[in-house]
Amino acid sequence: MSTAHPRSRGRGDSGEPEEDFAAFLGGESFGSSDLDDSADSDDSADDDAEDSDDGDENDDPADGAESCGLPPVEVADRQSRLPIDPGEVIDLVRYALEAEEASGAIEVAFVDDAMIAELHERFLGVAGPTDVITFPHDDLPGEDGYPSLGEIVVSTDTALRQAPEFGCDPVAEAYLYVVHGVLHLLGWDDGEEGAAARMASRQREILEGWLEG
Repeated sequence: MSTAHPRSRGRGDSGEPEEDFAAFLGGESFGSSDLDDSADSDDSADDDAEDSDDGDENDDPADGAESCGLPPVEVADRQSRLPIDPGEVIDLVRYALEAEEASGAIEVAFVDDAMIAELHERFLGVAGPTDVITFPHDDLPGEDGYPSLGEIVVSTDTALRQAPEFGCDPVAEAYLYVVHGVLHLLGWDDGEEGAAARMASRQREILEGWLEG
């Protein structure tokens, strides 16, 4: 299930990559890999896409597995244009899982357009950046008895670009992509128009519920 163009909000790509995603990143998880070493900032960005500015990036992932009894959530921030609070992301992912009456380990990475475009073309065969890509783990063993649901990769460049169009805060836009990714990992499909509308409604409902909480 994949959409070929990155400009549809919250219609990111999900599918079965031909190669192992963790091997491409150089480790078993975002926490043991360096996404930036894999990026080629000159490759496959749309004409209107922006590359993120150089700067110090947070290479230390926030691991939410230490909270006893809660699903492990790992967050890696590999971009510098949008301030991301790892604790908020962990809380949001767990809220979305609870809202869907599901549980499992999830990893979330925030990257720039250049990095997500590299992943987009390498693993899904589609040129150019997109808002979010999910990599399902198909019930691989996870931590603390939780199944590993998969990885979510979010482009903050796309969030910064699209937020003004929809009249929302760029961080909230990026968090919408996170919820979209969680729903994909739980089996939601937006390949058909009706299914896409239902998924869009559900992801907004979850995000708004979390924001109001």
